[in-house]
Amino acid sequence: MSEKGKDLIYALAWWIYNRLKGFLGVSEPVIYKDRPETQETIARLTAENDELKKELRYEKFCREAEKHREAASAKGPNRPNAKKLTDREVSEIRDMKRRGWTNVEIATAFDVNRATISRIVRGQYHKKAGTA
Repeated sequence: MSEKGKDLIYALAWWIYNRLKGFLGVSEPVIYKDRPETQETIARLTAENDELKKELRYEKFCREAEKHREAASAKGPNRPNAKKLTDREVSEIRDMKRRGWTNVEIATAFDVNRATISRIVRGQYHKKAGTA
């Protein structure tokens, strides 16, 4: 039987013992933490647990990185991080700017970054007709 199998049986027996010790009339545990075998087992299990945690963190990191790569490769209106403004909203933004609204006020109204408003007004985004 492998070490992991033995540890699993040991843990199961320990759990059963703790559940039944009230019925058995036993008041203190049979396992002693100060024994070298117990300390070695605790150290080994702790090291294995730490390794498993590292593996899980790495797998989670890889999944997140893959999501970001997929999102970055998306183009057009399905791109997840880009809020698409309609042509009507763009013309309204330009009208609001002409009427004296600040970029921050317009950005707040349309829930976009103020730099986006600036780029729309300057024609970098949503180029005006006749502009190249």
